[in-house]
Amino acid sequence: MNILPNAWRRVPGGGPGPRRPAAPAFADEGLPQAACRHPLFTAAWTRFVFVHYAVPPGDLAPHTPLELDCRDGRALVSLVFFRMSGMAPAVGLTGPLGRLLCRPASDAGFLNVRTYVRGEAGPGIQFMVEWMDNPLGLCLGPWMYGLPYRRGRFVDLEHRGTGRRSLRVSDAATRDALDLSVIDDPPGRAAPGKGSLADFLLEKYTAYTCHGGVCRCFQVAHPRWQVSTPLELDIDDRLVCRRCPWFARAERIGAHCSPGFGEVRMGAPSLLQADGGGPRAGEAPSPCL
Repeated sequence: MNILPNAWRRVPGGGPGPRRPAAPAFADEGLPQAACRHPLFTAAWTRFVFVHYAVPPGDLAPHTPLELDCRDGRALVSLVFFRMSGMAPAVGLTGPLGRLLCRPASDAGFLNVRTYVRGEAGPGIQFMVEWMDNPLGLCLGPWMYGLPYRRGRFVDLEHRGTGRRSLRVSDAATRDALDLSVIDDPPGRAAPGKGSLADFLLEKYTAYTCHGGVCRCFQVAHPRWQVSTPLELDIDDRLVCRRCPWFARAERIGAHCSPGFGEVRMGAPSLLQADGGGPRAGEAPSPCL
């Protein structure tokens, strides 16, 4: 029974609406060169909001053992909100049975803070901190992939008839919160232009993590992004400011929305080697408190 006012609709579990996007075809021209050739899991990633920032490289560099992939002399950071559902093994028990077995660790809301780096596997993203709300996933993500998870609480609301979406992510331990209000522009969706800033920020298929003194990387694969620039966006990002001191001088430079993908392929993690003579992966100070 819907007990919310008629002007609001709560998305169950903070997640996608009742309809899951159809899995797009993995056409050859839609796959990146570094596509995940040996996937471990598949899942739906939906309801994306990206908010992008520029950060002075000197503020961020001490907090990662990897080389920052700067653009126009600035380090870039993105806050990424999305929902994962329907995770299943990519081989073996695929399909409905696999999704059923993985469901306890699957469905979850995410807010990740990522920066752009270059490592052994090439250019990619590094997760600096990430909030999610699945109890089992909170244990498995750091153990398998080195993901820097924190337990979060998610509220995802849509204003009927206005196109406005409201998100709230709160830290379960500190109760600090991030609030975002956004109006998407579905007719404006398109693939980022080759070589554009949006292309640089979105078309990344290699991810790096540094957790517990160990650095890992893994790859994902999906068709090229179809995104729109929000018609309106307001954000209170104090949650990130309080967790990540290097974020204090961040300057917002843009945002994107996307419905996401009905199928994303996720590869197995690989351990990275120490840089000869340099700091061992993971020895940089913790990127966030």
